[in-house]
Amino acid sequence: MSVSTKEQSNESVQLLQKTLKNGAERPSRSLWYDAWTRLLRNQAAVGGAIVILLFIVVAIFAPQIAPHNPLQLNSGQGFLPPVWVEKSATGKTGISDFLLGTDSLGRDVLSRIIYGARVSMVVGFVPTSIILLVGVTVGLIAGYRGGSIDNLLMRFTDVVYAFPDLLFFIIVMTALRNTPIGQFFNGLFLLFVALAIVSWVGIARLVRGEVLALKEKDFVLAARSVGATFCPILWGQSLSLWLF
Repeated sequence: MSVSTKEQSNESVQLLQKTLKNGAERPSRSLWYDAWTRLLRNQAAVGGAIVILLFIVVAIFAPQIAPHNPLQLNSGQGFLPPVWVEKSATGKTGISDFLLGTDSLGRDVLSRIIYGARVSMVVGFVPTSIILLVGVTVGLIAGYRGGSIDNLLMRFTDVVYAFPDLLFFIIVMTALRNTPIGQFFNGLFLLFVALAIVSWVGIARLVRGEVLALKEKDFVLAARSVGATFCPILWGQSLSLWLF
């Protein structure tokens, strides 16, 4: 009985040593690698990324893809139906030069859709980038520093949150309409910036709450004990764990 128990104990020790050896030989993986692996396993996310990349390619190469100038007026070609429609309600027939037909002014619908991808990309990326930049920065600093800095930033966040969005848009568009930034991208860029300025508060509150929970974790205390400064802990530990 004792011999059998001893053999089982030796086998357990050998199995444990083998497991520890394999774990030591296995290369370490970063948070970015783990996030990329999880993304590839999510079929919906991969499909969405492919669609976004397709729109980006269409927006970049719009002059080469579009068959016509989207602003070109084609006299006598207004309200043309798509090419597969033999006869529309207006009595017109689709032609191969305008695959999706034309609008009331005779402009090619397909070309306008292709060039419209540029506006869609700007609408999607510019406000989101500003919202993330401002919201994450304010939330990280407020949550990690705490005290009076946290109170000051959160009260400022409350003021921005309480300000009427529509009124802020009107003030910004009226005051900066004739400036270079107001005329950039036909005024859309200024509108996007105004939208982002009043939309970052939710991100800031979310990040602050997560950082308040993370900053008392053992790894943050260990980083402080070895002399890590404010920025490495803030951006290298708190931000990375909040993201992943």
